[in-house]
Amino acid sequence: MALEQQYDDPAAVRRVRASVLGPHADALAQFLVRRGHARHTIQRYLNALEHLGAIFRAQGLRLATATRATRGLRCGPIRSVTATGLAVPDV
Repeated sequence: MALEQQYDDPAAVRRVRASVLGPHADALAQFLVRRGHARHTIQRYLNALEHLGAIFRAQGLRLATATRATRGLRCGPIRSVTATGLAVPDV
């Protein structure tokens, strides 16, 4: 599976898979690999997916809610990363 190829630690794989959004983790990892992202970058995306799943669970949100709210939303290319690690898209 794509997810196991991204982490050395089996506990990290289990944590991401256990997330509300875990069923989408392999597809995300495969997509990022096809785009040529480095392993550490893919791990960051997968960790963010797991974190977002935790937020959904804590707030009682369903995936359908987020899908409707973000339909048509597109992020531009990343220009830089701030000191806090937040990506700043090109405008």
